[in-house]
Amino acid sequence: MLSVLTPLWGHKPETGRRLRSRVEAVLDYAKAKGMRSGENPARWRGHVAALATSDQPPLHGDVLYLALEDTHRRLQSRLTKYFGLHRETWPTRLALTTEWKRLDQGGLDAIKDWCKAVNKPTLIMIDTLKKVRAPKKQGQTDYDADYDACQGLQNLAGELDVAIIVAHHDRKMGADDVFDTAAQRQRARRQPSGGDVRA
Repeated sequence: MLSVLTPLWGHKPETGRRLRSRVEAVLDYAKAKGMRSGENPARWRGHVAALATSDQPPLHGDVLYLALEDTHRRLQSRLTKYFGLHRETWPTRLALTTEWKRLDQGGLDAIKDWCKAVNKPTLIMIDTLKKVRAPKKQGQTDYDADYDACQGLQNLAGELDVAIIVAHHDRKMGADDVFDTAAQRQRARRQPSGGDVRA
């Protein structure tokens, strides 16, 4: 089961989730009809979830967090909440900033420079995409502007072998139809293969 699902989870997580769920339903039906016996290998709880976790320790490295909608005071409050009052207990390999250039005005180069300046760049988090993406061109949709910005980030992720997580507010007001909102989120996540950018 894992040999089928693992490649999908890495590139098409929603497809992997749906496939696992459907295989589980088919095998449950087969068991109920007496066509098979034993545990369902596609069941998430107690089976696939346990097998999917790795025995390897988590990857350690340098992290850049662009907290562009935060203030220094708010970041300090969060760090104190999670790591205590003493700064020596705070993560030493976490770089935080509340200001960054737009991607089209040197922001991508600044990320590249940060990666070269640290020992082991591992993760870059951008909160939010709208703060670093170029303004929309005349006639350009929000989706296309977001896509263009993420394309540059994806190329950078592949070039530098780092993960990049991008926070993205697709709309402030809810859609009338919950499926419209979900569809918008899915469109915003789609990127060409290569690199590792998550929105």
